[in-house]
Amino acid sequence: MSTGTFSMIGASRAYSLGMGKGIVACTGVINATFGGLIRDTVLGYPDQTRRGRILYDRKDMTVASSIIGTGVYLASANIVGHGARFAFGWCGGVSSHYFLNKYNVVLPRND
Repeated sequence: MSTGTFSMIGASRAYSLGMGKGIVACTGVINATFGGLIRDTVLGYPDQTRRGRILYDRKDMTVASSIIGTGVYLASANIVGHGARFAFGWCGGVSSHYFLNKYNVVLPRND
C-alpha cells in the first residue's frame, strides 16, 4: 500500500507542475522505489530474519505495480478531478500488486 501511495504522490506532484506524461510516469516510479527503500531502511531491513522488499527481493514486483498505478493515473487525467485521479491510480497500483503476488508473477532468474 505504501508504494501505491508514494507512486501517486510523485505522479500527482509532477502532473501539477505541468510535466509531460513520460516524466510523470518516471517520477511516480522513482518516488515509489525510493519511498520503499526509505521504509526498508527505517524498519532495519534486511536483517538476519527478514529481507527488504525493494532491493533485495526478486519476487516483489514493485516497479511493475508502480507503472500500472501511474498509467491509470495518467489515463484518467482529463476525465476526472484530482482526488479521483489519485484514488484510481492508487487502487490500480495496489490491486495490480495484489494480483501479481497472488498469481506468482515473478522476475526471471538465472539460477
